[in-house]
Amino acid sequence: MTWNDLPIVCWALSTLICLARRQWIDATWSACFGIFMLMDRYFPTSSPWLRYGFFVAGAALVVSRVMKDDGKYKKSLVDR
Repeated sequence: MTWNDLPIVCWALSTLICLARRQWIDATWSACFGIFMLMDRYFPTSSPWLRYGFFVAGAALVVSRVMKDDGKYKKSLVDR
């Protein structure tokens, strides 16, 4: 294991922490990015569609979460 593997370890720890806190969406996108990095590092000859599919799925979950939080924030400003 080298220092290049540190991001993979961080994504795995992030996933485990989110699972412990029962934050399912955060755990899912953390796992998606972790799997993408794992496949990119150790299985570079694997299917690029599958590898980048995990990346796109993680990015889509992050965007949906940000949009949901932004909607809640804007709604709280209107209710005042």
